Amino acid sequence: MEVQMNRTFSVAIMVASVVLTFTSTIAAELEPLQPDTLWTRTTAQIPRVSEFVGNAMGGNPRVLIAGTLSGDLMAFDAMTGDTLRRVKSQLGSIYNISFARSANVFSTTSPYRVKIWRWPEMDVIREIRLPGKLEDPNSYRHVQATLTSDGKRIVVACYNRSNDTLHSGLYDVETGDQIYPISAAPHTVPQITADDRFVLTISNEPEVRDLTSGQLIATFPDGFADISEDGRYVCIRNRPGWERDGSLDFYDMVERRRVAYRVLPWKEFDGASQFSFDRSGHGFFLSRMAPGKIPCIEYYSTFLGLPVARIVLTYFTCRFSSDWLYSYGAGGTTAFVSRVNFDLLLVATETNTQPDIIVVPNPSGGDVDVRGLRYADGPLYWTISDLRGSVVITGHTELLAGTCRISLPALPSSTYMLGLERDGTILTNVQIQR
Repeated sequence: MEVQMNRTFSVAIMVASVVLTFTSTIAAELEPLQPDTLWTRTTAQIPRVSEFVGNAMGGNPRVLIAGTLSGDLMAFDAMTGDTLRRVKSQLGSIYNISFARSANVFSTTSPYRVKIWRWPEMDVIREIRLPGKLEDPNSYRHVQATLTSDGKRIVVACYNRSNDTLHSGLYDVETGDQIYPISAAPHTVPQITADDRFVLTISNEPEVRDLTSGQLIATFPDGFADISEDGRYVCIRNRPGWERDGSLDFYDMVERRRVAYRVLPWKEFDGASQFSFDRSGHGFFLSRMAPGKIPCIEYYSTFLGLPVARIVLTYFTCRFSSDWLYSYGAGGTTAFVSRVNFDLLLVATETNTQPDIIVVPNPSGGDVDVRGLRYADGPLYWTISDLRGSVVITGHTELLAGTCRISLPALPSSTYMLGLERDGTILTNVQIQR
């Protein structure tokens, strides 16, 4: 019997839990860290390559496999950038590349076709063909696929050719047979947890299934979806648009409820196109592109905390090697590998963590005092919002020696979020009880 967790989540949010909320912002400007880049290669350095499309890192010896617009596969030494192999993969564009975590096997997808390759032999050990005709301009030819850790199974996401047959699903690499069908659209790449327990796909909405049985475990509200490596947390990301804030919703698969909610102000997170949980699953990386700011990847060590490090986006992405030692990419005209210096991120965590902010009732009336603010004296704009993010009331106050007083009217007994802003920049957002 299938249990849809989104209904369970809804009940838990309404009657059994308080969802912590935070408005994403930079409380203090962090000095951007330059990526520790091992190497870069551009298409200008490689004959007959105009653009990179699709990439994945893995294997032993470690390699970066990059697809090209013409359908070639480039194998770069992950440590030096030297070209190791170049082969013609298949007709048409390469949509995505997946590398098994613990096997010398990778996959490529292209119109109506999935190929599984051996590394370093670079020969095809299995080809899965899907119904469709390349010459049909109205056909939906897009395909995405992800290998399991051992490289013996592969999850395929594609548009199905008829209502009575599902061609997307889990396939056996050795035989090419479909183990079970699922409805999985190819506008996102399927995500498999490190232990191969769960798979996250998107059909009409994000879904998490038991990888072995195909049983539906949970469904989530619409949005871009990511799952942590251990399968504990799922993040639903709604990207900001013009004059429209975005958000991050974090769900706990064990406690079966939403546990955190962040607003992404559209002026500060243009697009928020890249996201990744960190290795622990308790923090995350998020791309940030704001007017007048250096495009970067921000690292948050907790779901609700302030960013503790910022890495310049030029040669750093939210794609990481399976051992979390390297960030890599191959898109447009550039391929690269950069080292992930978690030691530097830990130093940044220690030096950029903000002090505890204390909100206490003022005995003289219904006011509250906010203490521990590490900002210059001057005027502040404050907002009171409910846990859904709707603004209840606003006002102005003055910060003096790290403390400000806020005059609040009578409010129904509940949990609220108190936000403080200056010159259009949100300084902090803390939870209060009334």
